[in-house]
Amino acid sequence: MTAFQTDLKRLMQTLSERGYHPSRTLGQNFLTDPNLLKAVVREGELAPDDVVLEVGTGSGWLTRLLAAEARQVIGVEIDDRLFEHCEQTLADLDNVTLIHGDVLETKNRLNAQVVAALEPFAGRFKVVANLPFQISSPLLVLLYESGLHPARAVVTLQAEMARRLAAEPGTKLYGPVSATLGYFAQTRVVRKIRARMFWPPPQVDAAVVRIDTQTEAAPCDYAAFRRTTRAIFAHRRKRLQGALRNGLGLSAQAAEQAIAAADLSPDIRPDRLSVEQIGRLAQALTTPSEVD
Repeated sequence: MTAFQTDLKRLMQTLSERGYHPSRTLGQNFLTDPNLLKAVVREGELAPDDVVLEVGTGSGWLTRLLAAEARQVIGVEIDDRLFEHCEQTLADLDNVTLIHGDVLETKNRLNAQVVAALEPFAGRFKVVANLPFQISSPLLVLLYESGLHPARAVVTLQAEMARRLAAEPGTKLYGPVSATLGYFAQTRVVRKIRARMFWPPPQVDAAVVRIDTQTEAAPCDYAAFRRTTRAIFAHRRKRLQGALRNGLGLSAQAAEQAIAAADLSPDIRPDRLSVEQIGRLAQALTTPSEVD
């Protein structure tokens, strides 16, 4: 039996003695391969002055690896017993700050305590975490929409969601979340992870995704981009002119003028538009002279 297997057995015993059993509702699946944990940390390319957000400290194994590389780790844990476990097992690390609670205050709002902890490092902190699958997409989007803008995120999440986040225009999985993250960052899948590498194993395989914030200027105002993206993808099977008429209530003439101003074809379908093309369209829609 390897040292890591011994540690895992000891952890399971310790948590069991405290009455803890992994919760499927909370998406509690621990990554148990030491090489994978180290690979996730390496992908974050942490520097000694980096501040890292870890959502779901869980066992504390990843937290400890992060603390060895970064200036500060801000860990968030919703589970009472896991929070208590990490408070005890990570007490020797003076660069780890633990926050007890849900990282999402509501479906559309981040935990105020987490926001306050990250605001001094907006645009500079990194996210490295084994994310609970059910909150991965809304959490990543909210981190950008809130203005906190992590410099990089390296996270494990459900394999299909990973492919969706990194999807290219014209592919089956390309949708609003792909375009939204594309407005802020470049996303790529860097590693696949079999379900058996977790304890307990989830019902689906997972993947590690790396998200790097864009440095070039945004294609347009984000509020306009968001409004346009949601409107056209709500009617993704229609041609663009029809999607604009149905999604935004535009007249045929106004939709035609906006599409022409953005130098797009009225026959293209929304799910074939790149972030840059959606940006041009959003810009045209906010220019009164083009849609009178």
